[in-house]
Amino acid sequence: RKRTVQFNADVLVEKFSSTFPTNNDKLYYKKEEYATFRESGKEQTFAVEYMPENHPDGRYYHTITALHRACRKQKALSPQLESELAGLGESSSLFGLERMAVREIRQSKKECLEEMMYRILEIQDDVLLEENDKAEMIREQCERISLASRVFALHL
Repeated sequence: RKRTVQFNADVLVEKFSSTFPTNNDKLYYKKEEYATFRESGKEQTFAVEYMPENHPDGRYYHTITALHRACRKQKALSPQLESELAGLGESSSLFGLERMAVREIRQSKKECLEEMMYRILEIQDDVLLEENDKAEMIREQCERISLASRVFALHL
C-alpha cells in the first residue's frame, strides 16, 4: 500500500517578518574574532597558574589540580577536597576550561590518547585474534585508560 501526504489548502498561513538583521555579517563571528577569542582565552588560562589561592580563579585552579591528581591515582577524595569542590560552584571564569587552564590535565590527556592509540594498533595488528575479540579487547583497554578522566568528569 502506497502512503500519501496531503495538505489542506484552506488553512491560512500567516507570514511574520523576520527579527534578524538582513546583513549576515552580524549573525556570525568572523575568523578574526574567533582568533581573538582563542588568544584571550589562552592568556587568561595560562595566567591562572600564578594566581594566589584566595583569588577565585586561583582557588579553582588549585582545587581542580588536586582533583585531577586524586583521580589519576584512583584515590578517594579527601573531605577537604570534597568541601572545596562543593564551594567552587561556577564562581570561576575558568569553569569548563579545565583542560586549557591546567597544564597537568592537558599533558595527561595527551598521554592517555597516545597510550590508547598504541593499544588499539597493537590489538588490531594481532593476527591470531578474532574480530569480535579484538573489539572487546579494544573496549576494555579504552575503558581502563580513560577511567581517570571519566571519574574526574563525574566529580565536576
